[in-house]
Amino acid sequence: MLRATLVAAGLALSLAGSAGAQSAEGSVYAVVHVDIAPPIPPGSPPAVADKLRSDANALAHTLILEWAGACKTEPGCLSIDVLLQRNSFNHYTLIERFKNERSQADFESLPAIRSLRDRFQPVLGGPLDQRFSAKIN
Repeated sequence: MLRATLVAAGLALSLAGSAGAQSAEGSVYAVVHVDIAPPIPPGSPPAVADKLRSDANALAHTLILEWAGACKTEPGCLSIDVLLQRNSFNHYTLIERFKNERSQADFESLPAIRSLRDRFQPVLGGPLDQRFSAKIN
């Protein structure tokens, strides 16, 4: 019974903030997880696999810094933090804060951001994991 109540409460919260969660102040937070894992041909020697991983991580680092730079120049972007997982140098998290849902949607539709997302594709270990949140404290 408790589990059903928790699931129902979670569903209600997710429906309440579906298209981009907004806090009481109107800010929208987007948390984006980026996992870099380039394709490694089967049977590749370790040195080749290491070089492919290193090149992919270097490209991802450059693209993420471009992403952050683009966000910082947008009037609707209030802040962006780029985090690199300490024990795995191919896992990034971006925490973006926008004035409102419209600002976030405008940022996502910028040609430069769409291009960056496309340039990520060859080195991604999975789809970009983007989740919207609202500050509750």
